[in-house]
Amino acid sequence: MSIIEEIAQRLEVPYELNTVLRLLGKELEVDLVIPNARRPLIIVKIIEEECSSLSLPLLVPHLPTSLSFIEIDDMFEYIKERGWDVACICVAEDEVAKTLKDKMIFYDELLFKDPTLIAKVLNEIARNPYYPIFSIIRDREGPILAIKPIGRYLTDQGRPSVDLEAKGFIGLNPIEDKVYIRNLDAILRMIAKGVPITMNVVKLRELKELLHSNEYVKKPKWLGEIKEEEVLLRDLVKYLMSCDEMHIPKELEGIKDGLSRILAIK
Repeated sequence: MSIIEEIAQRLEVPYELNTVLRLLGKELEVDLVIPNARRPLIIVKIIEEECSSLSLPLLVPHLPTSLSFIEIDDMFEYIKERGWDVACICVAEDEVAKTLKDKMIFYDELLFKDPTLIAKVLNEIARNPYYPIFSIIRDREGPILAIKPIGRYLTDQGRPSVDLEAKGFIGLNPIEDKVYIRNLDAILRMIAKGVPITMNVVKLRELKELLHSNEYVKKPKWLGEIKEEEVLLRDLVKYLMSCDEMHIPKELEGIKDGLSRILAIK
């Protein structure tokens, strides 16, 4: 039995194996898809090459594993540039994954070939609209590299649904070096409910840098102790870390743990 079939056996949500996604005239072959209505919610690609061919520098074209990594990353970038809020998952042999895990660009997780662990992660992502994904937001001023909640999810009955409150992102315009925050409440809930799921160190490191920015944000309505209508994002983070649990809204339970995990990343 192949690794992808072992993963599929452990899934608790609908799935499709060995699927070709057709997007603007381009065909993208993926190993596993968890669908959400007419669009994929999660896609999984497997790096087949053995670790024996891998050496530094990582992204040298003549290395089979590196080539596979680049091709898969290009495919995920193509998807995210077209506005699909999809969780892009890559699976590799243990040693390859350990080597590549800090080099991820456009995919959201790089997992070891452990069918039980992979299925657990996929099941959790499929039912959590606040799982954070990398994305490319098109703005009038140019592309914004962003992290945002996935927004869509599957109910316990496997039906597609959308969490409208999850619409938001935090990102950086690389041209202007400016941080953008849209819908702060969605970002805070993403940190509380979604960050504990991700294993992507690059994503957490990016969030840490963004949360330390000097960007002003509108004060959340539930924060009555702060008089100013706007506050520096980094100061808001400090306040949340020192805030008594009893003063934190129920929908943000876990926010301090999520922030602690982000801030501990080196």
